[in-house]
Amino acid sequence: RRLHLHGIDVPLGKGEAPPTTAAPSVLEVLVQHGRKDVLSRSLMDKVVERKWRKYGQDIFFSKVIFAVLFTAALFFLSIAQLSPPVRAAAYLVCALPFLGLGLA
Repeated sequence: RRLHLHGIDVPLGKGEAPPTTAAPSVLEVLVQHGRKDVLSRSLMDKVVERKWRKYGQDIFFSKVIFAVLFTAALFFLSIAQLSPPVRAAAYLVCALPFLGLGLA
């Protein structure tokens, strides 16, 4: 047996992992029924966009927010350990980009 999908020829013979009893994926069903037209670029873009909105977007942004908050907490806690004059200078240097006054 072989899997043919838009010029890709993949053998489905010996040397592969044994088939699972799980339900076939959408891709497998489409290939079995010869519906390669469904895999067009515009349809797949819509599928990816929908999956992003439904699953990926919330997870991604929650991880980004966590990373930013963790980094900010670590930064401010490390500066809090400095002596007062050095701490003031560190805050000033860190605020320069936000004030539009880069070091360059």
